[in-house]
Amino acid sequence: MNVRTVIVDSDSKMLHMNQEILEEVTGYAAAYVSVSVGSVLDGMTEAGPYLLLLDLKLPDADGIGFIRRIRQLGLPVDVIAITSLCDTGTVETAFRLGVFDYIIKPFRPSRLKRAVESYLAVRMALPHTSEVDQAWIDSYVNRSPSMVSAEKLPKGYHRLTMAQVVTFLTERCGSVSAEEVAAGIGFSRATARRYLEFLVRAGLARSKLQYGSVGRPTTKYLLTYHKE
Repeated sequence: MNVRTVIVDSDSKMLHMNQEILEEVTGYAAAYVSVSVGSVLDGMTEAGPYLLLLDLKLPDADGIGFIRRIRQLGLPVDVIAITSLCDTGTVETAFRLGVFDYIIKPFRPSRLKRAVESYLAVRMALPHTSEVDQAWIDSYVNRSPSMVSAEKLPKGYHRLTMAQVVTFLTERCGSVSAEEVAAGIGFSRATARRYLEFLVRAGLARSKLQYGSVGRPTTKYLLTYHKE
């Protein structure tokens, strides 16, 4: 998945920190990094989609006005607002303009990391589906495609991997096996089973044995909010 990311923050230290967090999550450097909007808008007219980490208090522009301009141009840009502005008017306007998340300074690095991971989890699901069901919409609206926050995951579990597993389950109308999950996502059956069993223990999925005509029964998994 190739989502080009732009970071704009008036604080150079914050800019550097946000860039490090982004690279830790995605493994890729930002396409543009700037302390002001400057030529950023021109750059985002190239092929997207883009994720914009945007400070709303900028020396050369009003952040909300900048988002409005992006929307007027119809650019494929998703926005995570990062700002010290916490008045309800600004927050309400930002969400009306479709920001994916709103982070108030000062914040813990884990908060931005979680926002970027949630965004990527949503983006990962879209290219593989021609249409979505209510469960997918609900996970998008709730901003929690992984259903499990980073703080609740035990050591050795990764949020993006969990998000991939949950997204795969969400896209299926019925129950699936660990083998099907592993083949669909591209990692080992043991890894798929480990994440699936965690979802069962957390009460977010259920498992059942399915018996065939020959051989051992297969364990099938289903998210708890799905109906068979």
